Amino acid sequence: MEKNESAFVEIAKASHTTPEGHQPDPEAYGKVARAFSQMILHPLKDRRTSPYDVRTAPGEERDQFYFPPEDSTEQMNRKSIQAKLGVDKKWTEREWRVTDDFGKYLGYDTSSVVPELLDEGLKLFVFNGEEDYMTSCEGALSWMSKLKGKEDYGKAITAAVAKPIEFDEVDDLGTIRQAKFTTGGSLSFIQVSEAGHLINVNKPFEMSRVVQKIFADEL
Repeated sequence: MEKNESAFVEIAKASHTTPEGHQPDPEAYGKVARAFSQMILHPLKDRRTSPYDVRTAPGEERDQFYFPPEDSTEQMNRKSIQAKLGVDKKWTEREWRVTDDFGKYLGYDTSSVVPELLDEGLKLFVFNGEEDYMTSCEGALSWMSKLKGKEDYGKAITAAVAKPIEFDEVDDLGTIRQAKFTTGGSLSFIQVSEAGHLINVNKPFEMSRVVQKIFADEL
C-alpha cells in the first residue's frame, strides 16, 4: 500500500498544472482520479477498509454516525419546513449538472489560490476527521505547510502547537492549530477526533458549536 501511495504522488505531481485564471484541467484531473481509484481506493476496499472512515468496512460508515440521518428529500419537501424557510418549490437531494460542474475541482490543487485569500486578510479554517483516509489529516497539513504569500503561512501553521478545543459545553471536538498574520488573516487546522469524512454527522453538536464560534469571530 505504501508503495502505491508513493507512486500515486508522483503521478499527481506530474499531472499538476496551474492554468491561467486558476481554471482546472479536466483531462489532468481525470488521469489523477483514475490512478487514485486503481492504486489507492481499490486495494483499500479489498482489505475491507472504508476510505471515508478507517474504523469501518465500506458501506458501514453509518455505524459511527451520532444518529441516523433522515431522508432529506422527504424532510425538505415538508410544507411546514418550506414555510419556515420561505420557499415553495420541490427540493431535490442532488442536481447532477451542478455536481458535474463542480466535480472537476475535486482534484484541483488550490495551494496557489489559498495564499491570495490570506493575503487579503481572510480567516481560513480547515477541518479534517482523524479517521478519514480520503482527505487525511496528514495530507491536509502537508499542503498547508507549503502555503506562501505575503508571509510564509505554511511555516507558521507548521510551527503552531495543536491545542485541545475547549469552550462552553464542548470539550471533545479535537485539537486546533492556529496562526495569525499581519494581514489580518489567520489559518487554522482543526483535527476532529473520533470522526471520519463526514465530521458533521460524527459530532453534530460539537461541529454546530464550533461553527457558531467561528461566525461570531470567537475562535
